[in-house]
Amino acid sequence: MTQYTPPDKPAETDETKARTADLSVSLLRRCGAIFYDWIVIAAILLLWTAAWVMAGVTFGHPLYFAYNISVYLIIFAYFTLFWRYNRRTIGMTVWKIELLGYKRAIDWPMAITRFAIANISTALFGLGFLWSLFSSRNDAWHDYFSDSCLRRLSPLPAQPKTPHTEQKK
Repeated sequence: MTQYTPPDKPAETDETKARTADLSVSLLRRCGAIFYDWIVIAAILLLWTAAWVMAGVTFGHPLYFAYNISVYLIIFAYFTLFWRYNRRTIGMTVWKIELLGYKRAIDWPMAITRFAIANISTALFGLGFLWSLFSSRNDAWHDYFSDSCLRRLSPLPAQPKTPHTEQKK
């Protein structure tokens, strides 16, 4: 039984660069999608925190550490599940952004690596996100290390107009 090996990255020609450059995602669009995602996450965490507080778990309670870990796991699940199964989060959908793998479809190692490196990038005052300003493909650190990229969804072609036909009675 032979093992599948994905093809190497295609060589970038001038035509490929021109075609992908107009679909690359700017830092402003990334930040817009992140802002929308954090609105959704804040709503989820508000309900989650209310449930823990009603159960009596507040700062100093023995289960407070478990609450903190559960918050991180919710954020982890939100991003990785959406990336893995839908290729975009709610914020990315609104801003018409899609996550693509260079060599293969988005799988668990890619999603986990992307999440981990994005956390490191954020902890370093967004340095990994700012990197996208200097990258030729507008890739941030987490794009580079997870071998993935964000691309704008191309606009749908205009639908041909059909003449209005009256129904005969």
